[in-house]
Amino acid sequence: MKQRYSYSIIYGLPGLFISAFIAILPAGAIAGVFWILVFGDNEWPAWAWWAITAVGIIVFIIALYFIVKMGYSKGKRLEIDNTPTNKKHILISLSTFVILFILMIGFQRGYLFEKPSSTVCRNLCIEKGYDGSGTSLSPVVDGKTTCSCFDVATKKYNEVEIIDYKQ
Repeated sequence: MKQRYSYSIIYGLPGLFISAFIAILPAGAIAGVFWILVFGDNEWPAWAWWAITAVGIIVFIIALYFIVKMGYSKGKRLEIDNTPTNKKHILISLSTFVILFILMIGFQRGYLFEKPSSTVCRNLCIEKGYDGSGTSLSPVVDGKTTCSCFDVATKKYNEVEIIDYKQ
Protein backbone atom coordinates (compact mmCIF):
# COMPACT_ATOMS: atom_id res chain seq x y z
CA MET A 1 0.00 0.00 0.00
CA LYS A 2 1.28 3.44 -0.82
CA GLN A 3 2.40 5.62 2.07
CA ARG A 4 -0.17 8.30 1.26
CA TYR A 5 -3.02 5.84 1.84
CA SER A 6 -1.54 4.16 4.89
CA TYR A 7 -0.95 7.55 6.55
CA SER A 8 -4.48 8.60 5.65
CA ILE A 9 -5.67 5.62 7.70
CA ILE A 10 -3.10 6.22 10.45
CA TYR A 11 -4.35 9.79 10.87
CA GLY A 12 -7.98 8.95 10.15
CA LEU A 13 -8.55 6.39 12.92
CA PRO A 14 -8.01 8.74 15.86
CA GLY A 15 -9.37 11.51 13.61
CA LEU A 16 -12.82 9.95 13.89
CA PHE A 17 -12.99 10.71 17.61
CA ILE A 18 -11.19 14.03 17.36
CA SER A 19 -13.64 15.15 14.66
CA ALA A 20 -16.56 14.08 16.84
CA PHE A 21 -15.25 16.14 19.74
CA ILE A 22 -14.70 19.11 17.44
CA ALA A 23 -18.24 18.78 16.02
CA ILE A 24 -19.80 18.92 19.48
CA LEU A 25 -18.63 22.50 20.01
CA PRO A 26 -20.53 24.34 17.24
CA ALA A 27 -23.57 22.08 17.63
CA GLY A 28 -23.63 22.89 21.34
CA ALA A 29 -23.15 26.59 20.62
CA ILE A 30 -26.13 26.62 18.27
CA ALA A 31 -28.23 24.75 20.81
CA GLY A 32 -27.22 27.35 23.39
CA VAL A 33 -28.18 30.23 21.12
CA PHE A 34 -31.51 28.57 20.34
CA TRP A 35 -32.18 28.03 24.02
CA ILE A 36 -31.08 31.44 25.31
CA LEU A 37 -32.16 33.73 22.46
CA VAL A 38 -34.80 31.96 20.38
CA PHE A 39 -36.93 29.29 22.08
CA GLY A 40 -36.07 29.36 25.77
CA ASP A 41 -37.80 26.68 27.81
CA ASN A 42 -40.71 26.43 25.37
CA GLU A 43 -41.15 23.46 23.08
CA TRP A 44 -38.68 23.54 20.21
CA PRO A 45 -39.79 22.88 16.63
CA ALA A 46 -38.42 19.82 14.86
CA TRP A 47 -36.38 21.90 12.42
CA ALA A 48 -34.25 23.24 15.30
CA TRP A 49 -33.09 19.71 16.16
CA TRP A 50 -32.44 19.00 12.49
CA ALA A 51 -30.37 22.20 12.22
CA ILE A 52 -28.26 21.30 15.27
CA THR A 53 -27.70 17.78 13.95
CA ALA A 54 -26.84 19.04 10.45
CA VAL A 55 -24.27 21.49 11.80
CA GLY A 56 -22.69 18.72 13.88
CA ILE A 57 -22.49 16.35 10.92
CA ILE A 58 -21.10 19.00 8.57
CA VAL A 59 -18.41 20.05 11.05
CA PHE A 60 -17.55 16.37 11.70
CA ILE A 61 -17.07 15.70 7.97
CA ILE A 62 -14.99 18.85 7.44
CA ALA A 63 -12.75 18.15 10.45
CA LEU A 64 -12.26 14.52 9.43
CA TYR A 65 -11.46 15.58 5.88
CA PHE A 66 -8.69 17.90 7.05
CA ILE A 67 -7.25 15.31 9.45
CA VAL A 68 -7.16 12.64 6.71
CA LYS A 69 -5.74 15.23 4.29
CA MET A 70 -2.89 15.88 6.75
CA GLY A 71 -2.16 12.15 6.83
CA TYR A 72 -2.28 11.96 3.05
CA SER A 73 0.18 14.85 2.75
CA LYS A 74 2.52 13.29 5.33
CA GLY A 75 2.45 9.96 3.46
CA LYS A 76 3.07 11.66 0.15
CA ARG A 77 6.13 13.47 1.58
CA LEU A 78 7.45 10.15 2.93
CA GLU A 79 6.96 8.54 -0.51
CA ILE A 80 9.01 11.29 -2.13
CA ASP A 81 11.78 10.86 0.46
CA ASN A 82 11.56 7.06 0.05
CA THR A 83 11.13 6.64 3.82
CA PRO A 84 9.44 3.46 5.05
CA THR A 85 6.34 3.60 7.25
CA ASN A 86 7.36 4.36 10.81
CA LYS A 87 6.09 1.67 13.20
CA LYS A 88 5.97 4.29 15.95
CA HIS A 89 3.38 6.25 13.99
CA ILE A 90 1.16 3.18 13.70
CA LEU A 91 1.53 2.46 17.42
CA ILE A 92 0.70 6.05 18.36
CA SER A 93 -2.33 6.04 16.07
CA LEU A 94 -3.70 2.75 17.38
CA SER A 95 -2.99 3.73 21.00
CA THR A 96 -4.75 7.05 20.57
CA PHE A 97 -7.69 5.33 18.89
CA VAL A 98 -8.02 2.75 21.68
CA ILE A 99 -7.67 5.35 24.47
CA LEU A 100 -10.27 7.66 22.91
CA PHE A 101 -12.59 4.72 22.30
CA ILE A 102 -12.33 3.59 25.93
CA LEU A 103 -12.89 7.15 27.16
CA MET A 104 -15.95 7.53 24.92
CA ILE A 105 -17.47 4.23 26.04
CA GLY A 106 -16.63 4.93 29.67
CA PHE A 107 -18.18 8.38 29.52
CA GLN A 108 -21.32 7.14 27.80
CA ARG A 109 -21.76 4.25 30.22
CA GLY A 110 -21.22 6.54 33.22
CA TYR A 111 -18.13 4.76 34.50
CA LEU A 112 -15.86 7.77 34.44
CA PHE A 113 -17.89 10.36 36.29
CA GLU A 114 -20.33 10.41 39.15
CA LYS A 115 -23.94 10.71 38.10
CA PRO A 116 -25.33 14.20 38.68
CA SER A 117 -27.63 14.56 41.65
CA SER A 118 -30.52 15.39 39.31
CA THR A 119 -30.12 12.04 37.53
CA VAL A 120 -29.92 10.11 40.79
CA CYS A 121 -33.01 11.94 42.08
CA ARG A 122 -35.01 11.42 38.88
CA ASN A 123 -34.16 7.73 38.68
CA LEU A 124 -35.12 7.21 42.31
CA CYS A 125 -38.47 9.01 41.89
CA ILE A 126 -39.35 7.02 38.77
CA GLU A 127 -38.38 3.81 40.58
CA LYS A 128 -40.75 4.76 43.42
CA GLY A 129 -43.62 5.31 40.93
CA TYR A 130 -43.62 9.12 40.67
CA ASP A 131 -43.79 11.08 37.40
CA GLY A 132 -40.87 13.35 38.06
CA SER A 133 -38.53 14.94 40.52
CA GLY A 134 -37.41 18.30 41.78
CA THR A 135 -34.18 17.63 39.86
CA SER A 136 -31.97 18.27 42.83
CA LEU A 137 -31.10 16.87 46.18
CA SER A 138 -31.90 18.70 49.38
CA PRO A 139 -29.04 19.59 51.68
CA VAL A 140 -28.00 16.90 54.09
CA VAL A 141 -30.04 17.39 57.27
CA ASP A 142 -29.49 15.08 60.22
CA GLY A 143 -27.28 12.92 58.02
CA LYS A 144 -30.11 12.26 55.53
CA THR A 145 -30.20 13.31 51.90
CA THR A 146 -33.65 13.60 50.35
CA CYS A 147 -35.08 14.15 46.91
CA SER A 148 -38.36 15.88 45.98
CA CYS A 149 -40.68 13.61 43.95
CA PHE A 150 -43.90 14.68 42.21
CA ASP A 151 -46.88 12.85 40.78
CA VAL A 152 -48.72 14.99 38.24
CA ALA A 153 -51.96 12.95 38.10
CA THR A 154 -52.65 12.89 41.85
CA LYS A 155 -50.70 16.06 42.64
CA LYS A 156 -48.76 14.18 45.29
CA TYR A 157 -45.48 15.48 46.59
CA ASN A 158 -43.07 13.48 48.68
CA GLU A 159 -39.55 13.72 50.03
CA VAL A 160 -37.74 10.44 49.38
CA GLU A 161 -34.59 9.62 51.33
CA ILE A 162 -31.59 8.65 49.28
CA ILE A 163 -29.68 5.99 51.13
CA ASP A 164 -26.67 5.73 48.85
CA TYR A 165 -26.10 8.93 46.86
CA LYS A 166 -23.03 7.68 44.97
CA GLN A 167 -24.89 5.19 42.77
